[in-house]
Amino acid sequence: RWFQEVQTRLTCFGKFSRCIEASKPDIVISVHPLTQDIPIRALKQLDAKGLTPTAQRGEGKTPFVTVVTDLGGAHPCWFDKRADLCFVPSDPVRDVAIKCGMPEGKLRQHGLPLRAGFWTQETRSKEAMRK
Repeated sequence: RWFQEVQTRLTCFGKFSRCIEASKPDIVISVHPLTQDIPIRALKQLDAKGLTPTAQRGEGKTPFVTVVTDLGGAHPCWFDKRADLCFVPSDPVRDVAIKCGMPEGKLRQHGLPLRAGFWTQETRSKEAMRK
């Protein structure tokens, strides 16, 4: 994990910082395990310089939230203690988060966010679906 963080800092930090500064977010939500360290560092720097809407309003730091999209298990890179909240989809992923040192107070367990088209179960037969 250390090597990955150093390598991405060298290659991606500037790009992430410019993107975050340009988009002026009120919150940053990560849905990928390798986008924890860099955006958190970039937000900290931008907030300190007063370059985010949150800092400009005098509200402190811009919230950073992780939404883990792995169902049954998760890579440790998902879990950064500096995140303000971490949404996990299942008990096994919650257990991994805790083993990785994520404070329980920052964990929220919910299912994965799905668009409305997936809310109902398909009732057509397999044969009809193949056509």
